[in-house]
Amino acid sequence: MTELHDGGSKVIFPSSASVDKIVKVENMSKSVELPHDINDNEKCRDAGLNSDGDGEMRPPDGGWGWLVALGTFIISLLIPMIMPCFGVLFSHYLIEEGATSTTTAWIFSVQCFIWNIMALVTRPLIGELGWRKVGILSSVLTSIAFVISAFSPCPEFLFFSISLLSGIGAGIAVSLCFIILPLYFDRKRGVANSIMMAGICMGQIVGPPVARFLQDEYGFKGATLIIGALILNSCVGACFFHPVEWHLKKTRREAVSLPQEDEALLCEQNAKRNSAASNSQISCNESKGDQDLMPFAMLKKQRGGLHSAEASSISRNSSSLCISTIDIAGVGTIPVSELIEEPYPYVQDSNRSSSFCISKTFLRIVRGTAKDLTILRSPRVCILALNGTCFLNGYFNFMMIVPFAMQAAGRSLEDSAWCISISSICNLLLRVVVSSLSDFPRFNKRACYVSGFVVTSLTMFTFPLLVELRWQILTMAGFGCGIGATMGLYTITMIDVMGLDSLAPVFGATSFAVAFGFLCFGPMIGFIRDLTRSYAISMWAMGGTVLCSALSWFLMPAATRYDQRRADKQHQQPEKTNSKI
Repeated sequence: MTELHDGGSKVIFPSSASVDKIVKVENMSKSVELPHDINDNEKCRDAGLNSDGDGEMRPPDGGWGWLVALGTFIISLLIPMIMPCFGVLFSHYLIEEGATSTTTAWIFSVQCFIWNIMALVTRPLIGELGWRKVGILSSVLTSIAFVISAFSPCPEFLFFSISLLSGIGAGIAVSLCFIILPLYFDRKRGVANSIMMAGICMGQIVGPPVARFLQDEYGFKGATLIIGALILNSCVGACFFHPVEWHLKKTRREAVSLPQEDEALLCEQNAKRNSAASNSQISCNESKGDQDLMPFAMLKKQRGGLHSAEASSISRNSSSLCISTIDIAGVGTIPVSELIEEPYPYVQDSNRSSSFCISKTFLRIVRGTAKDLTILRSPRVCILALNGTCFLNGYFNFMMIVPFAMQAAGRSLEDSAWCISISSICNLLLRVVVSSLSDFPRFNKRACYVSGFVVTSLTMFTFPLLVELRWQILTMAGFGCGIGATMGLYTITMIDVMGLDSLAPVFGATSFAVAFGFLCFGPMIGFIRDLTRSYAISMWAMGGTVLCSALSWFLMPAATRYDQRRADKQHQQPEKTNSKI
């Protein structure tokens, strides 16, 4: 063992036979041990870990973030298009097989239910597998779902292929895009969000005509196989999803001049803290040093290993050591927070069975999911969840039922495909414009968000009353504008109301409510259609659910005041406890 003293701090290295050195990096009041070669006065290259306290790690707000935005664009272009393509792609097949409107609605609604419920488990899955693995696996699963749907023996088989498999894969992939993109941007978040929204809308524009063309040329089986092959290309987009910790940028804090008395008091506090840290330094013997190498050995075996550079030296000018030459690509997909909370989850018992490890992983995912659901205790989140539930259920069910309603009125599938595409073009324009405008402080995001609810509901009430195709197209254009005004600010409104740190649990909890909404509203719409034999009444019912989203938003000021009072009470309780002590 070799002991080196640096400014009162003792650093212990293993014997000379060991190539890797262990350096303790203090971050967020906890120690993380990583193999490291120390180089004098070099900056830390490991993302998220700082060697000095004079800076702050912030999102890149560009750089690799634009490639992440490109990845979300590719996934959003290919996967969400299966929603508007459902009616065009499967309507002929379901009608020829004699499927009822209730069966069709159940297939679509169960898919939407599973699609949205997967958003709740996306964050725990990311913590276990990493961003890219989750994105690639979910994309492959969605592609497989459409490939096997081409060989569907009966309409009920679509419950397995489309509802279950594509619901799981597409739900995770799309949720991944909504969660990762805001982490890479701060000032340019609106512009980056508009790129992802452009992908969603372009998929809706191109998807229905392409599906119709493929059906005319290759039939139901050939068209479904080709759509499955196209979806497989979303794996390319998932490859850009690096952990944001790899690309954080350090911004220097501005020096603040303090009065002489305050400066002396601050120096005294720092001296006490450094003295306490020096006294708590743990000295290791040789056997303990060999045990200290076990965590990294296990981590290297599981994550692919870390590679350090060659010669190194210790800075004697400062007691803080930094990671200088770690190969970032070797770190895999381990976020810094994951290393801090549970650095080496498999160190205690290296002989655990694989089934036991899988069960522990599953339990961690379940615990993380349950923890995210507790955010529903906030009435603000409940209102956001109600908005999303009523709006998205009405929106997607309306898009699904339009081809059936137009065919019943004597229109062709080509007419319905063009109506959906026109609405998607207007949807695209409004999403891009609204998302970009959200970066400006004077832009009223909440007013625009609520106005989208109102416009969407009015067009849904109007569409069944129209007969001429041109007026139907014009109404669908207004429908697309309303959708774009709301969906362009969907996650931005969540961040505006609850903050960026709460985006993942808020998005998951909202999607959880939306999922159960699809399970209830979808079959109800099909039941209304079978009972009344009228698509108009079904569309009016969907317009009413969207209007409820606008009305519920007026409860947000009261919910904000309630959360503020509850937060004030929680802050007052520790103060009372400290005063008693």
